[in-house]
Order: sequence, then C-alpha cells, then structure tokens
Amino acid sequence: MSTGDPLSQPLTATSARHGESEKTEIHGEMEGAPAEESKNAMAEPYSFEYEIKFFFQKGVPLGLSSFLEWGFPSLFTMLMAGQTSDSSDLQSALGFGRVFYNITIIMPIVAMIQYLYNVVPGCIGAKRTDRIAGYFQRSVLLSTIAIAPMLILQLFAGDIMAGVGVRTEVAHNVGVYCRLMIVPAYLMLVEAQAEAVFTGLGYVKCCAFNSLVTGVGVDCVSAFFFIYHLDLGVRGAAYTQIAVKLGRCTIWMVLIAYFKLSETFFVNRTELLLVKREVKVFISQCLPALLSNFSNWLLFELQILAMANISQIPEKAITAGAVWVQMETLIAATQSGWCAVTSIRTVMLLGRGDGIGAAKAFVIICLLSAVIVAVTNVPLLVWREQLAQVVSNDAEVRYWFEKIVWVLALQAQIRVSSIGLSCLLVPLGKGHLSVGFSWISTYVLTVPVVAVGVLTDSFTNSVQSKMELCLSSSFMAGFFSGLFGLVFLISVDWPKMAEVIASRANSDKAALESDGTQDGSAILYKPVSDEVQDLEHGEPDKVSKCIPGPIED
Repeated sequence: MSTGDPLSQPLTATSARHGESEKTEIHGEMEGAPAEESKNAMAEPYSFEYEIKFFFQKGVPLGLSSFLEWGFPSLFTMLMAGQTSDSSDLQSALGFGRVFYNITIIMPIVAMIQYLYNVVPGCIGAKRTDRIAGYFQRSVLLSTIAIAPMLILQLFAGDIMAGVGVRTEVAHNVGVYCRLMIVPAYLMLVEAQAEAVFTGLGYVKCCAFNSLVTGVGVDCVSAFFFIYHLDLGVRGAAYTQIAVKLGRCTIWMVLIAYFKLSETFFVNRTELLLVKREVKVFISQCLPALLSNFSNWLLFELQILAMANISQIPEKAITAGAVWVQMETLIAATQSGWCAVTSIRTVMLLGRGDGIGAAKAFVIICLLSAVIVAVTNVPLLVWREQLAQVVSNDAEVRYWFEKIVWVLALQAQIRVSSIGLSCLLVPLGKGHLSVGFSWISTYVLTVPVVAVGVLTDSFTNSVQSKMELCLSSSFMAGFFSGLFGLVFLISVDWPKMAEVIASRANSDKAALESDGTQDGSAILYKPVSDEVQDLEHGEPDKVSKCIPGPIED
C-alpha cells in the first residue's frame, strides 16, 4: 500500500471540521494527510485505475478484519474442540449452538447494523459527516430495544434444540453455551455499530488491527487455554467469546480517543434520536435485511438440522457437517471485504450524484471479487485431504469431511457473486425486492427440491449424496437470488438511483425547508421564541436571543 496515497488515510469528521491534520495510522506506515484531503479521497470521482486501487486498498483490510474476527477464530475454536478427548460430541454441540446463536442473535444484529453501513457512506459522499453521531446513537438505542427479546430467548436454547431432534446430551450443552453467550451478544451489538462507523469513515486498517489483536490474539489464546488446556468444553468456548468482545470494545474506545473521534461518535448536534421519520428509515434499512437473512442465511444455518434428520446418517457424519458449516464461515468472512467494498464504493459514488460512474465501479468490483474467490478456491480443492486431517482427531469424522469439501468451493464462488448483485437493493429503498427475491429463491425454488431429496429416498438413498444436496441448498438459493438482482441492476436507471442516495443524506435539510413537520419529523433547531415579537416593537437588543441554534444535548 502506497504510503503517500490519500486514500489510505482515515477520514474523521471531527478533524475535518476543525482543519486539523490526521494522525498517523496505527501501524505507523504513513503520515497523516489533512482531513479535508482524506474526505475528498473517500469520495474520489470514478476512474478505472482508482476503482482497482480502492478495491485492493479497502477490500484487503476489510476482508482481513472480518477473517480475523469471524473466520479464523471460530475455526480455531472448532479445531481445538476437535483435539479434545470427547471431540465428536463437543464439535456437534458447538455446531448446533452456533446455529441457534446465529439465528437468534447474529442475524438480527447483522441486519440492524446495515442502517449504519448504508447511511454513513451516503453522508460522506454528500459531505454531511456532522450527522454521523446522531445516526450512531440512534442505531445503538433502537438495536438495544429490538434485541432484548432475543437475549431472553437464549435461556431456553437447550429445550428448543431438544425439541427439534438434537440428542439430549448435545442439546443440554447447547443450552449452557447460549446462556453464557448473552453477555458477549450485547457487547457485540455495541461494538459492531462502532465498527460500521469506523469502516464508513475509512478507518479500515483500524478494523483490521482490532481483529488482529482480538481475533488472532485474544480469541486464539483464550480458546487454547479454556477449551484445550482446561478442557472446559462449551463453557470454555463461551468464556472465550466474552474475553474477545470485551477486548474489541476496549480497543474501539482507545481508537476513538487516539484519533480524536469522540465528537464524531458521541456529540450529536443535528439529530433527535426517536424521530418518527428517522425511525422509519432505520426500519426500512433493517427489516428487509432481516427478512433477507431469514431466507438464504437461515437456510444455510438449518442445513445442519436437516442433516441430522437424514435417515441412517452416522453421528460422525453429522459432526463432519458441523465442521463444514464452520469452515464455510471462514470462507464467508474472507469474502466479506470484497462484498463490503462493493456496497461502500458504489453508495459513495451515488452520494456524489454520479450514477454512471457508480455503475461502472460496481461492475469492476464485482468482477474482481469473483476472480479473487476463484483463485482462493484452488488450494481448497487441491489440499482437501490435508485439510481433513487438521479438523479432527477422529478418523471417521475426517472421512466424511473429505467427501463434502468440494461443495465449499462451489458455495464460495456463487455466494460472493450473489451478495454483490443484491447488495444495493436495500440502500436504494428497494428492500421489498430484496426480500422478495430472497424468499422466492429460497422457499419456492430451493427448499421443496432439497427437502424431498434429503428427507426422502425419492432421488437417492445414498447418505453422502443426501449430505451433498443438503449442503448445496444455500448456494442454490443464492444463485437464483443473484440472478434476480442482476436483472434488476441491468434495467434500473442509475442516475435516478444517485438522486435517491444524495437526497437521503441531505434529508435534514429537506426537513428544515419544510419547517420540520412533514413525515412526522421533529424540528431540528430551537424554535424562535416569542421575543421575536419584541423586535417588531422596537426592542432590537433581544436579537441575540432570537437566533435559532442547534439543540444541545
């Protein structure tokens, strides 16, 4: 990464307002550029060379950040579980516990943080970074209200999993795990919101740094200590996550102080948090993402439950399926940088009003993403036998895992393209289309075929073939969803899309121009007092009291 390129400098709204120079990046790689220069870099006009540069300079740190936070630590935990004395049962418990936790906690949180991922880049493109603090605080407040029932649900995880056919011993361990995960669940809710803002502001190396310290450092060390050394089983896995989330929150606070971003995060001068108009925006951004998650992503999570109900399937094969699901999480995390860059860069250009440039940038980034994933799939296929040797100390688990590794490569290739082709629907206010495409792809075109093939002998009575069909369900749905997204993007008017994004970033101005009364919005400025009347009666000394100003906290 070029040390003199302004793109690699983080953007901070605070220093942009005060004309300060940026601090040096965490690794000391470069000198800070003025904040205004950094802001202009983040909203750089379209050019072919710049899009490639942006893809690698932003995509690599984001992908590394997600890989270190979500991918490698989770896989390392599963690998440590695979080397314990009761490896098969422990890996199964972690696999089923992961399914319940992801469905009830991770999916809602990922949906809710889409609000910040969608609005922050638009603010930057429209040069309205002053609104970020209000957006951040509103997002945390509304997300806390929304996640509360899901936190309570963790208390009943064991009984629920036993009710859907999971073995009693495994279901009990799932219950223990999920109860302990209530604490890191809320910590994740808060720190994920902070990461969304850091990402939007351009501090992608900070995200990678945090994930490096807490992922490879805290997570792996804790997993080794609690799971392998102390042999605490699912309790050790939960203690590991508590340590990780505490570490991530601590590092975000240190970074906020280091880069003088306290005002950007915590000083809200422009927003009332519970404003009807903005709450509607929050819901419009989150609900489609949540409903979309409960289609293709939910299908992916339920694969392991469907596999457990395959007739005459060995317990070791189910364990291999749980490891497969965890391995796919690693691959998905690796891809997330490319997926995030697709949305961030395109929305930034749309916020500038450059619809044509956004369309070109979108095509370039999607093609680069597909090529990168194809290249990384090669070692997965070539070294599948060696990979199977690493994941477990149980020979039968290794045998079954090696049989299903090839599905990972196909899943990875289709997944990155599907997400890229669908990622703009929600930011553009077409969440209903996103949900519709996902649900039709999942529940109309995929689930009936997979259910018949996996749960009956209509297609085959081979356990291996049923496992492969079961694990293929997610990318089958993703293929159809991506196809629908492609048709939409080909037919859409990109300049009009740019108008939608730019107008949303300046929605507060529109509200003020209409006296802040439309769409249920509140007036963002103090009302001029009745003392204005005194000016008309010859008391101009009170003019200073009549000037409207921002509402103070």
